[in-house]
Formats: sequence, structure tokens, C-alpha cells
Amino acid sequence: MKKLLSVNNLQVHFTTFAGEVQAVRGVSFDLAAGEAIAVVGESGCGKSVTAQSIMKLIPSPPGRYMAGEIFFNGENLLPKTEKEMETIRGKDIGMIFQDPMTSLNPTMKVGHQIVEMLKKHTNLTGEAVKRRAVEMLALVGLPNPEKRYDQYPHQFSGGMRQRAMIAMALACNPRLLIADEPTTALDVTIQAQILELMQELKDKLGTSIILITHDLGVVAGFASRVIVMYAGKVVESGTTGEIFYRHRHPYTRGLLASVPRPGKEIRKKLNPIAGRPPGLINPPRGCAFWPRCDRAMQVCREVQPDMVQLSDTHWVSCWLTHEFAAKGANVRS
Repeated sequence: MKKLLSVNNLQVHFTTFAGEVQAVRGVSFDLAAGEAIAVVGESGCGKSVTAQSIMKLIPSPPGRYMAGEIFFNGENLLPKTEKEMETIRGKDIGMIFQDPMTSLNPTMKVGHQIVEMLKKHTNLTGEAVKRRAVEMLALVGLPNPEKRYDQYPHQFSGGMRQRAMIAMALACNPRLLIADEPTTALDVTIQAQILELMQELKDKLGTSIILITHDLGVVAGFASRVIVMYAGKVVESGTTGEIFYRHRHPYTRGLLASVPRPGKEIRKKLNPIAGRPPGLINPPRGCAFWPRCDRAMQVCREVQPDMVQLSDTHWVSCWLTHEFAAKGANVRS
């Protein structure tokens, strides 16, 4: 399949009073046209910074792109000016942000915000642009779209605001949609509806989707591939089946063990990952996960493992995949 997006060795730092935060430390992945992938990991692992970097939304200062390339449709986005990016954002790349209440303008009617997007990136005018906005509200399943067009964000429920954000993001038929935790703070019924809606729109419009989430449970039936991030790095990537059933990194195993299971196991206590993610002002020299890993070895503390290819689609960064790894060895002495 043709690559639509290619992120290569992306490194993003933030200058703070406490020091230089290495938020993204060499992230690389590809996305094909019409494909849906998920980027998962705990809060603070660099998922949202990676997503915002694709749109060049990192404020500078305090943020800086230290290295890397982001090729979209054959063009590197990082050297582009703000004016050049304004022609791409919304038109070619759309984004659904985490909190629709703070992302939507509370002083503007929802329909007018979609119209503003359409006027900037299309040739539609007058009644045609309003019709398109109403069509988008109807497309995302909002009841009475003509009425909703003239309402303010505070008159929408949380799920309706998220649908309005999706309508705005898709108004100009972008080739890529980045959904940054679109189901956060929504109940499970609305979560399922939002994911189902995004799947339907992907199938109808052929839009490529990057779903950013901290919950592996929401991606099982949505994404074809999963990228697992920890401490600003990709630690494992593969097809959804490989990540769920043939994962090799202890962190991926820990994430999956933290997901509630239906049936008998629901009566058991959840099995969270012990400890906390490391600070990224002075990240660990070796594998960042070793202080929390029950199978860590001395080499894990000293040397960062390379990415190892396990199949055509499965990659992992872990010393346990090495042929000489001591099974069960640890540094807990």
C-alpha cells in the first residue's frame, strides 16, 4: 500500500525551569492511505506530542523539533512555515482534540465554526457552504442538524460535542484524521458510538486515521496496527493481532493485563503496572522500562535495546528478544 505518512526519528524537547524535557525521543512509524492505526501508552509517554508534531502545533518556545522528518504525501512538513501549514491543517490533515468543550469556541455557534473552516479551505459560498455544514452534522449522526447548526457548544452534550468536532475535522475531506483520545471522559456507550462512527467514515471516505489513546481496550476492533509508546519511544509495534496475542515487550503485557476482562475474571483485582514512568528531563540510560519490569536484566539498565524485527509487521525494542537473554533474570538484588 502507498505510504501517506512517514515519521522518521522524530525528537521533540521542551524547555522548562526544571530542565530540558525530552518528550519524544526518536519516534518512527508509517501510515498507508486508507489505513487506521492506534498509538497507545500511559499518560505522558509522548502520544499527544507526536500527534501535534504532525500538524506542527508544538508552540515554540518552549517546544523545539530537535531532529527527524515528517513526510506527508511525499513532502517533509517540519521545514514548512506557519503560513504553509495553515493551508494543510483542516484541508489535508484534520484533528479531533481531547476535550471538545475547550476546543470548540464557546462564543460561536457550532455550525458557524464549521462554515469558517469551509470558507478557508474550499470555494463554497452563501447557502452552499451552510448546506455543507448541515450535511456534515447529519453525517456524524447529530439529530435535527438544521437546529444544531444554530446552537452553541454549551447546548450540546459531551458526545454531541465530540461528534461536532469530528464533523469539523472532516468537513474538507482530509486525507488524514488524527483523533487524540476522542473517547476520553465519555461513557462506554458513547465511546462505542464514536469509534463506530469513525470506522464508518473511514470506510465511506477512505480517510486514514491515527487514533491516540491510553486504553488498549478501545482499539481491538478499530485499528489494523498498534504502536506502543513508553517514555517518548516506540517500544513495540505490530498488527492488532500481534500486539494482543503475540506481544513480546513486558510493557505491552502490562497494559493488556490492566484491561478489565468480561466473564469470571471480572471478579479478580486488576493487575496494574507497578511503579511510575520515568521523568524525561534525565531519562534512563538503558531501557526506560527496566525499573518497573519484573524480568529486567543488568544490560537493560545500561544499554538501550535496538528495534528487532520479529515478522514483516512486528517490531520490538527489548533485550528479552536476544538469543542470550537469561529467562527470568532480574536486577532486584
